[in-house]
Amino acid sequence: MLLDIDSAKVSCRVWCDSDLDELAIIEREAGFSGWNNNQLKQSFVKDTDTGFVLLDEQAIVGHAIFQIILPESELLTLTIKKVSQGRGFGKYLLAESLKQLMQQKLETCFLEVGHRNTAAIRLYERLGFKQIGTRTDYYSKLTPKQDALLYQLDLMQ
Repeated sequence: MLLDIDSAKVSCRVWCDSDLDELAIIEREAGFSGWNNNQLKQSFVKDTDTGFVLLDEQAIVGHAIFQIILPESELLTLTIKKVSQGRGFGKYLLAESLKQLMQQKLETCFLEVGHRNTAAIRLYERLGFKQIGTRTDYYSKLTPKQDALLYQLDLMQ
């Protein structure tokens, strides 16, 4: 259920080069170990990566970046502006991004998430992702260390 979104004012589009500085700010302000500007630029120029930005009244409020290796995709990052979190933007962005991937005839989407990130875990499970594994202490640079939970979604259903 979308909470606080006026769908007439919200849209999702493929990312472009001019978005990268704003995306880096959103990553930094989100309050966790996000991607920096250089990582975003490297991802943008990779043939295998694609990104989507979520706009609310033409202002970027979030982004999702996927790696595509046919017939699979992997969600690399999904970040919503801190002041916009908890309003349903993450669900809207991920659902719209997954629709785009389905149109490209991709079969599966994978992701990993820290086991303490309960809001993200709830989101992924609500959209149909199923946990398929765990990587113990995968996020070893975080204090305390975190396991990575591995999830998969069948896009062909």
